[in-house]
Amino acid sequence: MAHESVYSQAMEEEFKRTKVMEIAADFWMIGGYIGQPASVKKSSSNSFIMLDGDSLILVDPGFHAYFRKRQLEIIHRYARKGVKRLILLLTHGHFDHIANNDVILEAGIPDVHFLLQEPGVEIVDLNVYAKDIEALMEYYDARSYEPFYDARTEFAGIRTLAERAEILPLRTRVKHKLGEVEMEGWEIGRFFAIHDAGHSPDHICIYDPKHKILLIGDLTVEINPPLLNGSLGKSIEMLKKARRLVEQGDVQLVADGHRSSTFLPPMFKALGVKPLHDLEMIDMAKGPDECIAFLRMWESYYTQLREETLAAHKRIGEATVPEIIQELSKSTNPAVLFKKAIAYPIRPSRMGVMVASVLKETGAKPRKEGDRIVFAPKRP
Repeated sequence: MAHESVYSQAMEEEFKRTKVMEIAADFWMIGGYIGQPASVKKSSSNSFIMLDGDSLILVDPGFHAYFRKRQLEIIHRYARKGVKRLILLLTHGHFDHIANNDVILEAGIPDVHFLLQEPGVEIVDLNVYAKDIEALMEYYDARSYEPFYDARTEFAGIRTLAERAEILPLRTRVKHKLGEVEMEGWEIGRFFAIHDAGHSPDHICIYDPKHKILLIGDLTVEINPPLLNGSLGKSIEMLKKARRLVEQGDVQLVADGHRSSTFLPPMFKALGVKPLHDLEMIDMAKGPDECIAFLRMWESYYTQLREETLAAHKRIGEATVPEIIQELSKSTNPAVLFKKAIAYPIRPSRMGVMVASVLKETGAKPRKEGDRIVFAPKRP
């Protein structure tokens, strides 16, 4: 095994509390891990295994080595039943989703494929974190203001299987229309990988028309956007489409990359933070009412963050990113208060990245003024 993540005995006891659930026939969810502080206890994404004819699809194998055995138990069960092909698919290439990629080499299934959407090539190799810091330096002094890690150094030894990836080129995306909702992405067996580019440039949501399940990846996590290449605007756009799919009757269950009824309630209690909504504490949203409310919650959260950021910038005029954050921090808006409460290193959420991302999306241009990097507010 190429990677054995480092964790304490206490963390392993926490891992044992995670769930394995068959959320529909031959559609499995292997619960991941959310630890705090995030700077010490790295998260591991939820994983999914779905049967499609004689193929098995593994989505997001996660970070901690502990979860490999749970995935392999399910994979080996289907291998004994005659599954001929195993496909690895990522909602996106961030470290907490990919460190266990090489688990597919232990599956005992000879025909193995790793499908990787084209924008994920430079993300999966972990270079994206260092590049993100460099990109942020055009907006503010990210190294001193809001330190983060160099994943390429910190996670050396992770075998991402990037060299074995079969690339899904952007030019090969096809358009699907379900009712009023038009989506663009790739057909993978019966599934449709919707390329939304919200949480990251390679981010996809995975739609299963058979069970009416939507795996929405990391579009519905508290920390968005995690890096400068994330987009609140594109996230909001996809959330609206997902909500419309539910309203049309095409989606009955929504699951994501980190929802956990095991780890989120005690985490928020320890932080003294009130959740955005009770639905933030569930493993997945089931049925039209829950799904719509769940998706609307995140759509509202991101929209408020963007609007409050722009309003703060407008109030103070030309300003640096830290100055905009200082003004934004005066807001009593629930979304802003929540975002402030989950700041790094407690959770991997950075206010500076969020503000810089909003400036980038709205076309604000940096201007050097001595040692300051200033931005003019967006005009109406």
